[in-house]
Amino acid sequence: MIRSSAQATCYPSDLTDAEWHLIEPLIPPAQRGGRPRETDMRVVMNAVRYVLRTGCQWRQLPKDFPPRSTVYSYFGVLDRIHHALLMACREAEGREASPTAPIIDTQGLSRPCAMQWSRALIGSIQQQSTDLAILRK
Repeated sequence: MIRSSAQATCYPSDLTDAEWHLIEPLIPPAQRGGRPRETDMRVVMNAVRYVLRTGCQWRQLPKDFPPRSTVYSYFGVLDRIHHALLMACREAEGREASPTAPIIDTQGLSRPCAMQWSRALIGSIQQQSTDLAILRK
């Protein structure tokens, strides 16, 4: 028996019907041989989105959502949803679903940034030593 998807409270982070129809097929099915699933998966995904949107701690999850352990166990489903939606968007744009090669911007590597930081640090140390020399005179 699946609980009704009507929560006691509606939140701004809740899935719309259109969003739910997109991601519903990406939710893993209930495991075979176990008990039937009793939790409404739409409410679970609403809870995941609530945590992401509000930034609340898992212990602060409102009581009208499923238990936090249940919600947390489906948090990893977001990777599957993101990957599937990314592939669909790439195909809709007429590109290959999977990129063939990554692009790395060498300008954004950390070495130049570290060099700038070290120059700034050396400059501030030199300025402080100059200030101390002036004060001592």
